[in-house]
Amino acid sequence: PPRPPRPCGSAIRLRRTIPAQASKNLWVCQTVMFAVYILKLEGKKNHYVGVSQNFKRRVLEHKRGNVKSTKGRFLCVLHTEEFENKKEAWAREKWLKSGKGREWVRSLTG
Repeated sequence: PPRPPRPCGSAIRLRRTIPAQASKNLWVCQTVMFAVYILKLEGKKNHYVGVSQNFKRRVLEHKRGNVKSTKGRFLCVLHTEEFENKKEAWAREKWLKSGKGREWVRSLTG
């Protein structure tokens, strides 16, 4: 199937539909996605890169101060990318935390 159009902004959305048998005659499609995200923070280390299967819940945890490394420093979500599996998401997170990836993250803010 063709990929959905790229949304406005810097987000990339990749989705995979998995059939899940709800009953003998009914098939329900579930979308499984893993989000790689970059948060803008206050202070010396001003970016945070993370991966989550439930992006909305994870961002709320950051906002509420439930994450030690971002507690009291959360400003906004700078960038998100969605991947169809964990392996791809973790590979992207690893790259974003590398030297070239950090340069790219810095270029987002100018």
